[in-house]
Amino acid sequence: MVEAAGAPGTFDSCVEAAGSLGRIVVIGIPNRASEFNQAQLQRKELTVMSSRNSTRADFGSVRSSPL
Repeated sequence: MVEAAGAPGTFDSCVEAAGSLGRIVVIGIPNRASEFNQAQLQRKELTVMSSRNSTRADFGSVRSSPL
């Protein structure tokens, strides 16, 4: 799951849509602080990675890394 909008609520949508042991990559940069459901993130045992100023090669390694 990739969150690229940085809009309010999109991270929550990713957490809701992700399956158990899923991965969320956050590249959207919000313009304000946000809250999220930490309990749901933990129940699903999700991995969250974020990036800023990355290259195309950096995303290739994220896509190909095993769960």
